[in-house]
Amino acid sequence: MAANRIPSSTFSKLMREGDYLYHQADKKYYPFVRSEAERTASTTTEHSDEITFIKNHLDTLKKVVHHFEEAGNLLLDKRIYSKDAEFDNKSIRMNSAIYENFSQFCEEYYPHLKTQDVIAQALIDAMNRYKPEGRQEP
Repeated sequence: MAANRIPSSTFSKLMREGDYLYHQADKKYYPFVRSEAERTASTTTEHSDEITFIKNHLDTLKKVVHHFEEAGNLLLDKRIYSKDAEFDNKSIRMNSAIYENFSQFCEEYYPHLKTQDVIAQALIDAMNRYKPEGRQEP
């Protein structure tokens, strides 16, 4: 047993003490609501928190939506971030201007991704796109 695990019976007891009930069909814990007024207040607070978050981050959310509408979403092949992947350092000669443009592209459109992962995806995309008909993937 891992050092950070607690027995399920202890966890269940703590959840009950915190006024949570386990719903067997959903296999989830839900807060125990003692009255309709409390349920309404709880729901209102949750919605209020969500609305506050949206108001505080409206400009960022608009940028995310705009970016998705303009550029789409880059999905990485699961082989790129696989836990079993082995990595090698490779050195290649490349046109400086092309690499600079690519780096700027990555920073502008995919700042949340590592450039090495975008390059790996570009290699996969090139292999898929330019593979002669009838040839199997290596």
